[in-house]
Amino acid sequence: MQKILVFGGTFNPIHLGHIHLYRHFADKLQVDKVLIVPAKIPPHKQPRELASGKHRIAMCKLAVEDDPRVVISDIELCRNAISFTVDTLVQIKNCFKNAQLYFVVGSDMFFTLDLWREPQKIMELATICALARKQNEYDALLQKQRQLQSKYNGSFIIDNADVLDISSTQLRRMMKEKKNLSFYLPAAVIQYIKTNGLYETDEI
Repeated sequence: MQKILVFGGTFNPIHLGHIHLYRHFADKLQVDKVLIVPAKIPPHKQPRELASGKHRIAMCKLAVEDDPRVVISDIELCRNAISFTVDTLVQIKNCFKNAQLYFVVGSDMFFTLDLWREPQKIMELATICALARKQNEYDALLQKQRQLQSKYNGSFIIDNADVLDISSTQLRRMMKEKKNLSFYLPAAVIQYIKTNGLYETDEI
């Protein structure tokens, strides 16, 4: 059975923390394919905060160009509606009917999973993967996993690893402060941001 890792997010911009996260699970699970899915209109963010879909897809492609497992998917960007995970997973499952889907979420989003649209269906469609950034967060993730399993009988993989703890919001703020981003962003993404004048307004 084909194994597909699905990693959704705004990727505004994609950074090394994102890359470390998906690679951790892609390597652990020995997946056949990774689908990185930039969101068009995330339920929890305002569209004005986002670089265009075209720019975010381009940055994602640059960030993972050395990983042949990865495909950057525009399925949410082509949808004229808010990006709900359940809709995306249904669409992917329809394209790969016999595949085992694994869905990667950031540790912060994992704690809100039961508030998402149709959490039961999400957990029927995919195994949920989350990575703790520190020990106390790992313990909290395991506790949340037990709650979700009891309520939805889902399948989960919770790991603890030393990952880069940074957010895209923090990075956009650092850009405005002209700080060195080389520890957080792939060089090609930094160059793309500079060339295209991204994140230069006051709206972050």
